[in-house]
Amino acid sequence: MMREFGGVSAYVEKVNDVEEHFEEYYDSSDRVVYFSKKTFRHEEEGLLYFSYKYAIVVTDVGAYTGEDDTPIVVELMLVPSFSDLTKENKEGLIEYGGYSDSGISE
Repeated sequence: MMREFGGVSAYVEKVNDVEEHFEEYYDSSDRVVYFSKKTFRHEEEGLLYFSYKYAIVVTDVGAYTGEDDTPIVVELMLVPSFSDLTKENKEGLIEYGGYSDSGISE
């Protein structure tokens, strides 16, 4: 694919499709959430070992504010596996209602 701007061009061998690496988890009129299909593992000597996925969250700010000309916010998050969290973190998340053994809740 050729890209050109201001007389400068570059050749892009391959453009990745989001669906190739991410699956849709949640979709509404104001927000969409994707999780990576692949689970990654953080292993660094002297630090905690844990599995994680990436999440992409796209939010239409105008849907919340009711204003025109508001930004679309795109966030990339690292989401640790629930099973790798400490007992205290698990209890806190379950109490908050945002995470559980069965997956992520809204």
